[in-house]
Formats: sequence, structure tokens, C-alpha cells
Amino acid sequence: MKFASNVLLRLFLGVNVCTVLSVSASVIQNRVTSDNAIAARAKGLENLAKHVKADTCWKVKASAPWKLGDFVTVGGTEYGRLPSTCVYSPQTQQFLQVSYLDGELQVTQVYSRKEVRNQLSIKGEK
Repeated sequence: MKFASNVLLRLFLGVNVCTVLSVSASVIQNRVTSDNAIAARAKGLENLAKHVKADTCWKVKASAPWKLGDFVTVGGTEYGRLPSTCVYSPQTQQFLQVSYLDGELQVTQVYSRKEVRNQLSIKGEK
């Protein structure tokens, strides 16, 4: 009887160790992914603030708020391409960081006017 319980104890201990390792790995991966997304958003805001300061943001009309992944069409550009990654929507009061994905201009980040204004004030710019 002692032998059988020792085997079961080792089996359960092994299962618990595997469970702890897999849950720990999952938590670490989620935190790293989250930290990377936050860092990318902050870097994008920095870049967008430079465009705002240089007055190189393109304006686009939209009645509905923009979301990540939305496709943007802009007129008045040669070959339909933008020379900037910054787009401003006056109606929705949003700044968009855009990039070409699969040949289409797509929203990669959305920032409010307050976020951009705060970023400019951090850099000592107005």
C-alpha cells in the first residue's frame, strides 16, 4: 500500500508542477505582450506629436469615431499615398496613426486631442 500511494503522490506532484509552470509561462507571456503594446503606443504617440508640431497631419472627414483596423481613404494625394503617418479627424477630434497594410491605409493607433496635447506639453512644446 505504501508503494502505491508513493507513486500516486509523485504523479500528482508532477501534474501540479507542470500546471504551475504552464500558468506561470502564460502570465509572463501576457505581461510581456501587454508591455510591448504599451511601449508601441507610447512610441507612436511620440512620433505623432512630432507630426502635429511640424503641421504634417492630413485631415480626413468622418462622422463616426475611428477604431483600430479601420481603412482610411484620403483625397488630394498623388497616387493616393500619404507622405505622413498622421491623420486628424476634426469631426471626431481624433488623431490617427496610420500605415499601409496589404496596400491599404489602415488605422494602427487612435489618440485623443488631450493625449497629443499632453505629449506636446511633456516635450515642452505648444
